[in-house]
Amino acid sequence: GDPTNFYALRAYFAAMGRRRVYAIYLSDAADVEAMALRLQAFVSEVVSANGLGPEAKIDLVAHSQGGIASRLALDAPEFAARIATLVTLGTPHAGTHVARFTATRQGNDLRRESPIFARLAAQVPWRGPVRLVAFWSASDLLVMPATSAAVVGAENIEMVGYTHLSYLLAPKCWQRVWEALLAPGPEGGG
Repeated sequence: GDPTNFYALRAYFAAMGRRRVYAIYLSDAADVEAMALRLQAFVSEVVSANGLGPEAKIDLVAHSQGGIASRLALDAPEFAARIATLVTLGTPHAGTHVARFTATRQGNDLRRESPIFARLAAQVPWRGPVRLVAFWSASDLLVMPATSAAVVGAENIEMVGYTHLSYLLAPKCWQRVWEALLAPGPEGGG
């Protein structure tokens, strides 16, 4: 979506001491594949602009469809090699029945029977090397069934009572995302 969706979370991260926090505009992309390509290019720009060496890793936090774009982007080995942790917030990892109410290319990409999800199914059970933390809520009425926001093999965190936008607006969620990024991964990374 729009980078302003992440304004509060970015401000929280800055207050907690994270020096470099970026947001990317994806909502004008034609489809989820185009979003994935744009994300790959954006991360390359961030790496270049910050003079990051080949071993430097980046954390991604994605909301909703941005999580699908992020997972598609991870299919590129050179992109995946740059990412330490992907945190998804209300991402319909297995699609959503709500997408049937849309008539857009992006909406069609989110239908459970979309070829996108057949492709992503090859990543499950999640085994890395990128650490995946998926936040989900039974109260998120845009992700149906709600459990499609969880991923087998990932670290799944249920946020009780959270709606689709609560992830972006609730300070408790910002704190949980912060903690997820600080927590060591399965291989001892952080």
